[in-house]
Amino acid sequence: MMEKKVIARFTVQITSAEGATWQGSVAAENEIFHFRSELQLLNWLLERYPELRPGAEPK
Repeated sequence: MMEKKVIARFTVQITSAEGATWQGSVAAENEIFHFRSELQLLNWLLERYPELRPGAEPK
């Protein structure tokens, strides 16, 4: 059985979904980022956790 490894740990708070677009903040690695769209959130997370990208090799 493979040992499970945590590759990302973050907390997302969505404060608005007006106009069908999420807005809020994400906290990860002692940093907080305020986003105004799902794409901003996704890009920020992928920048910090490249292992989340499809096809990425685990570290």
